[in-house]
Amino acid sequence: MLNDNLLFAGLASIILTVGLYLFFWFRDKKQLQSAVETPAPSTAPVPEPVRDREMVRLQLQAYERLILLTERIALHNIVHRIPGEGLPHREYAGLLIGQIRSEAEHNITQQVYVTDAAWDAVQRYREQNVFIIGNLSSALPAEADGRQLAGMILELMQTDPGASLYPVVLDVLRYEARKLL
Repeated sequence: MLNDNLLFAGLASIILTVGLYLFFWFRDKKQLQSAVETPAPSTAPVPEPVRDREMVRLQLQAYERLILLTERIALHNIVHRIPGEGLPHREYAGLLIGQIRSEAEHNITQQVYVTDAAWDAVQRYREQNVFIIGNLSSALPAEADGRQLAGMILELMQTDPGASLYPVVLDVLRYEARKLL
């Protein structure tokens, strides 16, 4: 009976030892795994990544280009840049609309870098200018020339500055660009 108790005690101590060994082995393994998976937080300040600065630079350039586009397709600027003398008014209107569309197409990739609000404002402005040119052209008699259409466009811009989205679009673009600074 004494031998049985000693045998039982010895067996129990071996089982307890193996159990404790396995317990600590699994615990250490789990701690090691979590240390590898989760790096310790660094106390050093993290510098701004170069690509973030590069993205801001690209975004600011996109806003600059869209402001330039807005200026180039402004009705008062495009009429002064493209003379309508000697052209029938419909041909002149087509020339102006073609120039607006060409300028917009040249800058279409800028939408990747600007907010949806900024891009939408530019697109609405482009569409409004095309609409104004088309409506004023259709109001002229068939024998009118491009000079008369240019005069009507300039008169509209002078008498009703609110007829153009020009200042609103510039404000939107400037506001969005300043948020990046």
